Amino acid sequence: MQLNVTPPATPQATPRVLVVDDDPDMLRLLAKWLTDEKYSVTLAADGQEALEVLRDGKPSIIITDWRMPRLNGLELCQSIRNDDQTRHSYVLFLTARTGPDEMLEALDAGADDFLAKPVDREQFLVRVRYAELALKRLERYAALAETDPLTGLLNRRVFVEVGSSQFRLAATRGRRLSCVLLDIDLFKHVNDTYGHSVGDAALQMVANLLRTHSRASDTVCRYGGDEFCVFLADMTEHDALRWAERIRIRISDMRLPVGSQEIRIRVTLGVAQMSDTTASLQQLVDMADQALLTAKHSGRDRALRYGALNDLEEFNIVGSRELQRRLAGVTAGQAMTTPLISLGQDEQLHEAADLFLRLRVNSVPIVDDQKKLVGIVSEKDLLNVTLSHESWDVPIRDVMKTSVICYDVETPLATIWEFLRRVAIRRVVIVKDGVPCGVISRGGLLRWVGNWGMIRSYRQSDDIKHGRNTCLDHLRKTSRAMEEAVEQFKNDLSDAHSNPVPFMINTASVMQQYVQDILAFSQIYYGFDPVTGAMVAPEPSHAGHASN
Repeated sequence: MQLNVTPPATPQATPRVLVVDDDPDMLRLLAKWLTDEKYSVTLAADGQEALEVLRDGKPSIIITDWRMPRLNGLELCQSIRNDDQTRHSYVLFLTARTGPDEMLEALDAGADDFLAKPVDREQFLVRVRYAELALKRLERYAALAETDPLTGLLNRRVFVEVGSSQFRLAATRGRRLSCVLLDIDLFKHVNDTYGHSVGDAALQMVANLLRTHSRASDTVCRYGGDEFCVFLADMTEHDALRWAERIRIRISDMRLPVGSQEIRIRVTLGVAQMSDTTASLQQLVDMADQALLTAKHSGRDRALRYGALNDLEEFNIVGSRELQRRLAGVTAGQAMTTPLISLGQDEQLHEAADLFLRLRVNSVPIVDDQKKLVGIVSEKDLLNVTLSHESWDVPIRDVMKTSVICYDVETPLATIWEFLRRVAIRRVVIVKDGVPCGVISRGGLLRWVGNWGMIRSYRQSDDIKHGRNTCLDHLRKTSRAMEEAVEQFKNDLSDAHSNPVPFMINTASVMQQYVQDILAFSQIYYGFDPVTGAMVAPEPSHAGHASN
């Protein structure tokens, strides 16, 4: 027997109550008392019938008798606690068995409260009201434990739990799953310039937009600091990239009021799709993170998919055969980024930790007294050290790895390209006579090749005006990024208690990348080939633009 008793319509939401008893008269009596108080009530004649009701819905308060046929109250309670869908329900026993031994047995089975038969109406309604309040408190505590208090999105812990379920489902059923990692550009500059309240408002603005433009099947969280992560169910990497690009454009179009002015927030996004070789959820996130870092190093304010790291067409670069021919005459020394951050092997480990905290780097080369490369230390190494050392006041040489991926400055760039596109390593160290003199990262390499590809496309384009405007738009972006880097540097130097050297090195490295962009675009007008040192005669239709 199942009977649904619907109370009169009420604007206030009330918990659903399931009453389980093999006495029809008791069921009718309890149903009347509850519906008079505007509760939504479902009735079941025994524990087995109650389980069938629970499979169809999720009553939050369960009132049950102890002695019943087929499945008694104690067995019902144990089944409720063993089911993830119902384990947080409130179970109230109505029974004549109220001795200490019986009460302990019921508590062990998962009961929340007892009420002796015969039942008094007022006492009964007070217990039900108490159950309602207890559930509301539990919901509030669960919300606080599962969500980020600032943005209201899932926190990282719960996000990983939900994402792991999505990953397993996609893996077992052959469904698609993509990950998008979003980072607010120059967020520290926003906090330092306008205050943390404005930074918080920026985080909330981004969170609200992600929440609005995600589906019920998607999972969104604040991943940490100014990073957000989204799992897009049943979506390919290309579709996820289009979604990410829409998000990027919508955020860039928004304005955040700050006093009498408004500021623009920009974001960079990395996109990745799980494949048959993706071993874990963390690997999927790492793939999106690699795309994000490459996009950051390629100029920020863009969305990039992981598959593009091995796909030249994504960057509007010519086919791989011509690229290989072009790279044949280029060495590592011509494409590397300098200066290089390095630490001495006798320095203490906290110096490396300080660099990781201040700069967006994940590893630092280690040198000996002659400045020659002897090892490398990474963020992961520091995390491992915390498990075995009481402090970081230990020499770097005690924990560094001596196996370092490095190439000589005369190494063909094509060799490094092939290596970086096949492995998970993000950058390699370039040495001259064993001394570190630069680095080549995926982002830096793509920037170098991308500049060359754009120059080539411009020279061959029939639409001169469009080609020039495309280049000028890129240069405007570069100039804005340089201005932001300089402002960030000023803010960093305003901290009188900080060591300025890391900021100097970081800013110099960033500025060098932008200067390389500008020099590359200057080749459009003057036809200078930096590899051969030769002057290439400009097209007749292009020559007039050099003097403009």
